[in-house]
Amino acid sequence: MANGECAAVWCRTGRWCTAQAAGILQILFVGQAGSAVVAGGLLSQLWVLVPMPGIWGVAGGWWWVPATVAYPFLVPLLVTYGLVSLVPLEILRRYRKKWKGITQGLNHGFWSS
Repeated sequence: MANGECAAVWCRTGRWCTAQAAGILQILFVGQAGSAVVAGGLLSQLWVLVPMPGIWGVAGGWWWVPATVAYPFLVPLLVTYGLVSLVPLEILRRYRKKWKGITQGLNHGFWSS
């Protein structure tokens, strides 16, 4: 990820990076993390009506239970969604590491000549 913006930022600040990519990745992370928190909050507070177990269920009894209890597969789905929301942050971390190496090389080349 390099363009004229990277060179302009390096000339002005001494750091090689692109604010466009960093901004987009940060916005993606915030959006995904926010939706993961909202989904987790909603599903943890959602109650569903299900038949009672045992003899009471046979007799026609119903009760309210949390959705994560009635549908346990929701828990790993929520965890996976939360972990996926961290992907843009990891991509940004890797690019920052790459940008740091480029910055050090450019600064060394600039100041040593």
